[in-house]
Amino acid sequence: MEGCSQVVLNVGRHLTEGKRHGLKKDSVEYKLMVKNARPYTGYGELNVVLSRSKIRNDDDEEMREDGEVEEAQDEGQAENNEDQDEDEAQEEDQEDSDSDSEDSDSEEEDSEDSNSDAVPDKMNNLEFFTFRGTKTNRQRWLVGFYTYLARPAAGNKKQAVKLQHASQMRALLEACEAGGDDITCLAEDAGDAVWLRWVQPMLDSQGKKPGTIVSYLTSYEMFLRFVNNPRYSTFGAPLNEDLRLILKELQPEIKGWRATIDAQTQDIQNQRYVDETASLLNADEVVKLRSSKPYVDGERIILQASQGKKLSEQEFAKARDFIISRFSIDCATRPGPVNNAKLSDYEAAETYDDVKVMLVARHKRSKDGPAILAMVPDLKEKMDIYLQKIRPQFAQPDEDKIFVTVDGCAFREGTVGRRISNFCEKAGIRLKEERLAAVDWRKLVATATKEKATPEEGELVRRVMAHSKTTAERAYVRIKLTKLGAEAVKVIARVIAPEPKKEEKVEQNDDDAPEKPSHSSPEPARVRNDPPDDAPGQSRLSQSPEKSPSRHASPVRNEPPDSAIGLSALPSEQSKSLPSTSSYSVSLLSTGTRMVHPTAPKALSEKQKEAIKQVFKEEISNGKKTTIEEAQRKCCTTSVLGALSFSKSRVKQIVNHVNYLVGPPRPTVSPQDLPVATGPVDRWALDLATSSGSTSSFGSRTRLVWNETDATLLERKFRHEPSLPTTTTIRAMLSGDRFLNEILERKGWQKVYDKLKNMYKKRQRDT
Repeated sequence: MEGCSQVVLNVGRHLTEGKRHGLKKDSVEYKLMVKNARPYTGYGELNVVLSRSKIRNDDDEEMREDGEVEEAQDEGQAENNEDQDEDEAQEEDQEDSDSDSEDSDSEEEDSEDSNSDAVPDKMNNLEFFTFRGTKTNRQRWLVGFYTYLARPAAGNKKQAVKLQHASQMRALLEACEAGGDDITCLAEDAGDAVWLRWVQPMLDSQGKKPGTIVSYLTSYEMFLRFVNNPRYSTFGAPLNEDLRLILKELQPEIKGWRATIDAQTQDIQNQRYVDETASLLNADEVVKLRSSKPYVDGERIILQASQGKKLSEQEFAKARDFIISRFSIDCATRPGPVNNAKLSDYEAAETYDDVKVMLVARHKRSKDGPAILAMVPDLKEKMDIYLQKIRPQFAQPDEDKIFVTVDGCAFREGTVGRRISNFCEKAGIRLKEERLAAVDWRKLVATATKEKATPEEGELVRRVMAHSKTTAERAYVRIKLTKLGAEAVKVIARVIAPEPKKEEKVEQNDDDAPEKPSHSSPEPARVRNDPPDDAPGQSRLSQSPEKSPSRHASPVRNEPPDSAIGLSALPSEQSKSLPSTSSYSVSLLSTGTRMVHPTAPKALSEKQKEAIKQVFKEEISNGKKTTIEEAQRKCCTTSVLGALSFSKSRVKQIVNHVNYLVGPPRPTVSPQDLPVATGPVDRWALDLATSSGSTSSFGSRTRLVWNETDATLLERKFRHEPSLPTTTTIRAMLSGDRFLNEILERKGWQKVYDKLKNMYKKRQRDT
């Protein structure tokens, strides 16, 4: 191009980054330079067919590591810059556009397709939406929509996000009416043109993933909001009333369209869950990463830099990628906070318990507070070396971002995550055929936290990872269902299994029954008025319960339990096969009734015990025992113990476990340091000596007579209490009164409490 003869693969980045040009992407000079750039046709390309190169996910520093041209990039032509920006902004835009839906806080997107469909127009998207000399009404509406997205009514979207929504809406219009010059095609098919001509074919052919289709419908909803807004609808050609009425009624229905897609594609989402669970990172791969060549090389290069070695661009890239990946591994953070971290953020970082914590204000979930980047001592030491020895060799003087490219500029937004993927790929860690990304580390941490950590620890990790609880469950936690299914089938088999049947019939002939000793219990009385069809000589107790249920419902009178069925008359072998006497007799005298043994109390699990230690940590450390009321209130705040808070017996188990951990009361001071109590003891001894009947026999004790004034004060304070309050309430009432508090200190708690109990007993007797 004019004024520059350098050979590059990415004209756009060459013009915007570095010291040579430094142009703004939207400037007129930038557009002219891109337009006038001509392809390189040197000797090495004579026998090569020029074609668009496949977009890759590697940055310029990786190309330099491999010995490529200095400015070699991933894209093949400059006009693909905008499309690349769309892909990078896809995740961020999905949350912005779906902020009012329940999945708005999810980082993970189903959309991995390109958001710019092929439109039969040689003009690229950015030029199309910024071109002022519009030719058709459709283009006027789309240009107006692109402008509207920057307004506060649409959320003041970024350029990449605006371009995505406008491009998706352009593709929908082309699908409804290719080459059309208006937007009236949206109202065809009773307003269902987009569904019938684009959504349904995509679902049938699976041409795009469900998340991508939902993203297109979100753009469609925003476009309808723009068209139906009278303040902004003047951008395009006037619409007739019938068309405007259809579009106005269609706007609130788009939310239902998205819900329909979500419901009809659950199998795809479930399959994705299964695939992600099967390919989830594990601890062995983490160990493998820490012993891999990129990891070891990164540590070695940083050590050499601390000793004064001047690094090459390749070594700088390895050291930088090592530190970036460490943040993702140690903190499970998104790449955004690492990309946006500034030197001032690191200088303002504070240290607690040997861990330095840096707060980054700008990140994807900024509304939840600053992002938290924690550095263990090892990582903190390497960060100091990077900032003091390595970064100054490459960073531009006016650059305030911590992590920079080999050109000294900050990473483009959304691109630093590629360094993590590239680092893991070189370490030999991949997820099947896909490259590992930062989100995979987040899934590993979220899943392990869900399985092994307490709820309180889970909240800490979730806050550092900066996502909501709903997002964690839907997008990150990938618990294997194998264990759950195996345990569930055993539970099902146990609860539906029939209980073992017990022999409830005893065939015994009275004539054959042996005589009993005279001192034994009398023979049980027979039931009178036996039915005529009873076998002669057959015992009443030998009848089947089905034959006479009404009689069996009433017990036989005056039957000793041990001789109710004459077990002594049975052979020894038959006696062994029968149940115990009491249960056997009950089963005979009640129709169809089976003994249900009480369920043994279930012990606390190890997970519940760990949760108890966390919830009652303060009580355990201070040696303070808890009560049922306090325990029930605290249990409701956690998911592990919340299910137990509804059962008083289970809460009592928790209280007993807490009090067991607390142990016996701990003395606050040693016995030698206790003050000598003289006043109350002297008064008590004096009263004992002077009171009547003080000469008591050995083992007896003279009753302490209360001062009438003290007793009156107590009665007056508690006269409005219908029953004896709890000890906590009594202590509070005594402490709140100066005179009663003095009595409490003088008499002691036990004497005051006994006095109150006697006082209430007297009230009950009087009433």
